[in-house]
Amino acid sequence: MSGTQAVVISMTFSAVALVFILLRCTSRIFFVGRVLKEDILICVAMVWSFGLSGAIEVERQNGMGEHISTVSPERFERMLQAFYASVIVYNLGLTFAKCSISCQFLSFFRERKYRITAWFLIGFFATYGLVTLMVSTLACTPVRYFWNRSIPGGKCIKFEIWWFFNAAVCIASDFVLCILPLPMLKTLNIPRKQKYSLLAVFAVGGFVCIVAILRLHAVYVISKSTDPTYDNVAAAYWSSIELNTGIICASMPTIRPIIARIFPVCFGSAPRRSTTETVPGHHSHQEATRPTQLTTRSTMDEMTFCTVHDVVKCHFDHDGSINDQSTNRSANNDV
Repeated sequence: MSGTQAVVISMTFSAVALVFILLRCTSRIFFVGRVLKEDILICVAMVWSFGLSGAIEVERQNGMGEHISTVSPERFERMLQAFYASVIVYNLGLTFAKCSISCQFLSFFRERKYRITAWFLIGFFATYGLVTLMVSTLACTPVRYFWNRSIPGGKCIKFEIWWFFNAAVCIASDFVLCILPLPMLKTLNIPRKQKYSLLAVFAVGGFVCIVAILRLHAVYVISKSTDPTYDNVAAAYWSSIELNTGIICASMPTIRPIIARIFPVCFGSAPRRSTTETVPGHHSHQEATRPTQLTTRSTMDEMTFCTVHDVVKCHFDHDGSINDQSTNRSANNDV
């Protein structure tokens, strides 16, 4: 596969991920009324995704996809510089994406054990992200030795060991993020079609795990390669696919209000604007018939304080309202 194909794949997945980010922000602004911390984190991950695509393009310009025998030393050095940058932005993008997903779990889970798990994941991803940043940045001493092996006295870590270890951690964490919500999903008393739609969301999350495994194979190939400029193509585009698929999966649950307008049968009808507001009889007629603001905002804000069972009930409630009973129950479960 040529370097151009790797760039096309990377930019295509980045563009699709950007569409989901825009839909996510639209949903937050018009249905929630505010942007949450997990939205900021995933937007930062999107920035790193475009940085990764840019680095892959620079690699292509300097020999990626070509046989090393046809690449000049100057171009090969520039390609290694771009590769060095791509490793850093890839790890940063994954860190912010996984921290965003973990923050979403805090909004969904009210049971203590699940909230503790979510906080642990946030701490783990933040710490491990810092470790990967330091290792990726300081993999060689001096740093320039990464792309210029003519520097006397330079040395690097065992890249194969670090790459495989990092890939294994990424795969394991992907599985954790995928299966963590499933025990709560099994207990939900919602229509079968709506439960299947939720399962489809988590199934896409499982696709991220598959992509991570495919990337691991690409890393193995390049670790054994004698033609790194040619064999680096697969590792480049699988890295981009993994990062952007993670961004897409993190955004899918947040765009439900928009998708519900398109597929109301599967996702429940989108919340509607209330026409009148019932007030005590001593209020004026004008107050009694005053149109209310979009009910979705209070609904979505209150969803933050529901248990997982209530969250999905709120998601699929046809009139976009939350009854007092579920709200009181969630307050009792709050940590």
